Amino acid sequence: MKTIFSVFSVVVLALILGCGGTTDVEELRRLGKEAFANQDYAGAREYLLKAIATHPSDKDLLYFTGVAYRRDYMFDSALFYLKRADILYPKDRELNLEIYEIAQALGQWDNAIASLYVIGETGDGLKKHYAKLSELWGKNEHPANAFYWMQKAMEENPDEPDYFMKAAHLAVICVSPDSAISILDSAMRAFGDKEVLLANKATYLVYKEDFVGAEKILRGLVAGDTAVAEFKLNLANVLSSQENRAKQTEALDLFRTIKDRVNPAFNLDSVITALEDKLQ
Repeated sequence: MKTIFSVFSVVVLALILGCGGTTDVEELRRLGKEAFANQDYAGAREYLLKAIATHPSDKDLLYFTGVAYRRDYMFDSALFYLKRADILYPKDRELNLEIYEIAQALGQWDNAIASLYVIGETGDGLKKHYAKLSELWGKNEHPANAFYWMQKAMEENPDEPDYFMKAAHLAVICVSPDSAISILDSAMRAFGDKEVLLANKATYLVYKEDFVGAEKILRGLVAGDTAVAEFKLNLANVLSSQENRAKQTEALDLFRTIKDRVNPAFNLDSVITALEDKLQ
């Protein structure tokens, strides 16, 4: 009798242990999602990966596996499973919302851009994403595409001066300083002669070596706010770039005045020494 009971116990134990090793996909799915809901992401992955082994094209399994990896900050693995699902089920909004965030965390700008297109196309359009598309194309080292999307953001949001400044910056790279200045002039007609717009215009005038035009703007900015060391620094640089002894002497005085108020990276001590030697 004791022997029979022992055998029965072993059989029951084997059945209990066998439940943990189930290969039934729906049971594994249920257990995986249950673990996921309890924030046991490692446990969720264990169940879901077993299910994927026999059902490798199941979107639901691939999605939850990817998200379970993301929740544990295992971004490479997360992207692997989500992109696998994306290839099998293109244009899926939920998949691409996850891919978009993970790709940015990994600096995979191609994937981030592709996902953002899907997010826009499957949601409320691309208009609200113009500025972000510009940012991502810029990070992906495609300034022409960044400029294209920033122009669209500027046109769609005419009350946002920051978009005008970003478009002007990209115009210098992609088109010309004159194009950048034209964009800033449009901004000033819309928003007035804001300091930041004028300061940027002076910078682009320097790009085209219009030092006289830049000097005029910077003198106005310095007169309007004498406490801003950056305005004085820029004015001093513009003055020192002109072959005019009086202006270079004025630049030297300005450099000396602001030496202790600007970032040491500008290395003004060396600039001052070089200008002193030049003026001797």
